[in-house]
Amino acid sequence: MPTPAWQTEGQALLKAARAAGSSRADRPRCGRSGRASTTTSRAATSTPTHSPTRPRCSRYGVSPENIILYGQSIGTVPTVDLASRYECAAVILHSPLMSGLRVAFPDTRKTYCFDAFPSIDKISKVTSPVLVIHGTEDEVIDFSHGLAMYERCPRAVEPLWVEGAGHNDIELYAQYLERLKQFISHELPNS
Repeated sequence: MPTPAWQTEGQALLKAARAAGSSRADRPRCGRSGRASTTTSRAATSTPTHSPTRPRCSRYGVSPENIILYGQSIGTVPTVDLASRYECAAVILHSPLMSGLRVAFPDTRKTYCFDAFPSIDKISKVTSPVLVIHGTEDEVIDFSHGLAMYERCPRAVEPLWVEGAGHNDIELYAQYLERLKQFISHELPNS
């Protein structure tokens, strides 16, 4: 049985990222790369998502207006990072976090230089429409994170606050798919 195209392309991107010294599965100084460390730098978390994505757009002839970035939980960190630096059609942030430090220490009110995931500071640079989705009973990333990201975002559309949803069950609520369809089909400039 032949290998599906999506798998082949994904493997090629992963191989290119590893050749550059990192990948989503193995970031420098964070694991199997042989350069493990107890510290994580912003470069270690932003460069891997940057390198493989940029060539993908030009290699496959995909224009920015045809790209929707979607990130969930910790995946919202590279999503916001990419969207703050590159044009895309839209951004969807599902259970986003303001910053890693603010998840660990909820009373943190400002960004410190050692916070590796300062999405709250980058969201203001996103020029694409942004849909924020968050469960009101999220037990992993407090609902206040989604609310703060929404309030700080210059191009935020009507958010989806799922009453009673936790961190890993938002997809089970009917309004989740309804809101995604509405956003993609009717609220984007080229829809």
